Amino acid sequence: MKAVAFAEGEWLEVGRISPGKQAASYRVQERPCVIDDRPCRLVVTQSSSLERRKAQALQRTIDKESEAILQQAATWRKKPFSCHEDAAAAAAAFAAKVPRFWGIETEIRAEEVLLKRAQRGRPRKGEEPPRMTRYTIELRLGDQRKDVIQQAKERLSTFVLITNVPLKDRSAEDVLRDYHSQFLAEQNWRFIKVPWHLSPVFLKLNRRVEAFAYVLPFALIVHRMIQHRARASLETSSPKKMLLPGGIWRSTPTTEQLLDMLPRVEIRLSVDQHGVHHRTFSRLRPEIRPIFELLHLDPQIITQPHPT
Repeated sequence: MKAVAFAEGEWLEVGRISPGKQAASYRVQERPCVIDDRPCRLVVTQSSSLERRKAQALQRTIDKESEAILQQAATWRKKPFSCHEDAAAAAAAFAAKVPRFWGIETEIRAEEVLLKRAQRGRPRKGEEPPRMTRYTIELRLGDQRKDVIQQAKERLSTFVLITNVPLKDRSAEDVLRDYHSQFLAEQNWRFIKVPWHLSPVFLKLNRRVEAFAYVLPFALIVHRMIQHRARASLETSSPKKMLLPGGIWRSTPTTEQLLDMLPRVEIRLSVDQHGVHHRTFSRLRPEIRPIFELLHLDPQIITQPHPT
């Protein structure tokens, strides 16, 4: 599919998706396909930047190929061939199989060598010593094939997305943007995967383990709602940034940053004469109140939770 896309070259320029200055730009090409009798769409996507890991792997492949050529050259110098046809066939087979990123030059050289006499003793007068013509392959490493290397980089920076969403609902560019933003959903699970959330929890009963498995997604939903509501409030407020610990102003605070500020809230617990427990603020710092305002919550929700 990648080869067909590059052969036809009918690309749709999408441009940058991320706002960063060093963000990559993309272009897409769409192809219909049928998988298990189901119509699908293949979105061939090329990025202008090559991942460092893939670039390093490509460079290692290029270096290994040059080493293989030099090693084969040393082998051929030590192991001559008995006839010209065998040497030519070996050189042609190597040229067709190994070199991809490098140019090579081969030259077959004939050399006469003296052989040992089959009989013992001094040779007769005028007897010619036995000779044999042997053929060696001189293999030389040429220049890098820049066009082939550039083509390999383009292939490595290209990936294919597949979807069964109809074109009328999501264009190829929309599919790419949805794919590009899915890492946000994947990163959300870090909240419940970190060891300090799970390691202190020990449950003996299976039903409690099952219940805890339901609690975690709900906790994740609340976790994401806090961040979404805070950022949405900042977009309509003035200023559009808030001061975080460390003297940093951000327009996109994370839930972790907001929660890190809440432990500074001090709550006094007391019991009245009737044995009723009361929670009251001993002190609500000024930098804490904007968090509740961003979330459209009354700070009293901490001391007076809703009955369940």
